[in-house]
Amino acid sequence: FNGQEKDKFLTYQAALTLKGKLNENLNIGITGSTFASDEQERYDIEGRYILKESDVAGAETTDNSSILGIGTYLEHARNKVESEVYTFSHFGDFKFDSHLLKWGLTYQRENIKDKIKEWEMRDSAGYSLPNTGVDVNLYSNLRSDNHINSSRFSGFLQDTYRLNTGKGLFILNAGVRASYWTFNKEFILSPRGALAFVPDGMEDFSVRIAGGIYYQAPFYKEFQRIIKLLKALE
Repeated sequence: FNGQEKDKFLTYQAALTLKGKLNENLNIGITGSTFASDEQERYDIEGRYILKESDVAGAETTDNSSILGIGTYLEHARNKVESEVYTFSHFGDFKFDSHLLKWGLTYQRENIKDKIKEWEMRDSAGYSLPNTGVDVNLYSNLRSDNHINSSRFSGFLQDTYRLNTGKGLFILNAGVRASYWTFNKEFILSPRGALAFVPDGMEDFSVRIAGGIYYQAPFYKEFQRIIKLLKALE
């Protein structure tokens, strides 16, 4: 084996939050944050092999006619992914009667640059694989130059209702979360709810039931796919 690999993975992030109480029942806040990453993958790795026959004692023979196979391969990559994410959010909560209402709105801007230059050459007995007898081909070849600028809009609304009865305390929590991504024009809606009961005189014991639907939108690296382009050989 011979070669070298140099990788770099850098991540930067920062956030600032301002929140305050407008009155005894109303709290609001805003958050601004940024996330950036720089990922680089660079390598050239070469490997070679020779297969020979051995005598009965296990010693390697010196006769060239005993060579069973010879080959080499070379892996090359110059890959780079740059990501920039900017997020602005508003959130708050409001108390009235036996209710606690919470909400939030978020705007997120994403800038992605993805460049892939990666290939692998395999040679066996003087032939570049796959061997067609006509062309000299690489075993694999990946190349891309993607630039994606997209926006995400999301928000949630949640209400917590507390009801005291002679048998105990009921706590009902229900809400909905929604999001929209301009990249794939997908709108996601996730409702959920939970009901808890604390028996009177048993503050350390509770019964809870909950249910809902949760959708998680992917980030760029999660939906990245390799598309194979096949060339017809004549």
